[in-house]
Amino acid sequence: GGIVALSNKDTNFMVSSSQYGNFEINMNNGNTYWERINDVAYGLGVPQSDAGFITPMDLDPNRSQIAVLGYKDIFISKDIHKTLGDPTNYGFSQISNNTTSSKASFVKFSNKSTKIAFVGYDNGDMICINKLDTILTSTPNLIAMNTPSLGGAIKSIETSYIDTNTLYIATEQKVYKSTNRG
Repeated sequence: GGIVALSNKDTNFMVSSSQYGNFEINMNNGNTYWERINDVAYGLGVPQSDAGFITPMDLDPNRSQIAVLGYKDIFISKDIHKTLGDPTNYGFSQISNNTTSSKASFVKFSNKSTKIAFVGYDNGDMICINKLDTILTSTPNLIAMNTPSLGGAIKSIETSYIDTNTLYIATEQKVYKSTNRG
């Protein structure tokens, strides 16, 4: 299994993540994968036990060089293209310090504002990453969201194209709607 993120700005560029931290970058419209980076988790100093079977990730819809990758902790790349040609240079920085045993289960940039991304965890918790518009010059803010017991792992997050406050969260059991950004 895996996750694929397509660039909205460059139709030739896509990235994918698969089991336990493997990462692939494609620059030619999916014809061949130029760069397969095995075990990015290990390269980032993340124990394999902190990397989920599927490693959630997403690309910024307006700036495809920015990617968020989720293990137990959250990592961000300000220039995902840096990894091309140099698989030892992952281009990721850790932006969270998760002291629990939960792992990220879904990552989603806002469709309306790329200043915001959401991360869901396997225990039903969520965080909002703010100030991604200034990611190239400063560290983003991480805000724990006030989510009730949602009934299991966050399986999917979708955001409104019209309103930054509206989002939908799917768990193993239900789908929830928030009109105040969780």
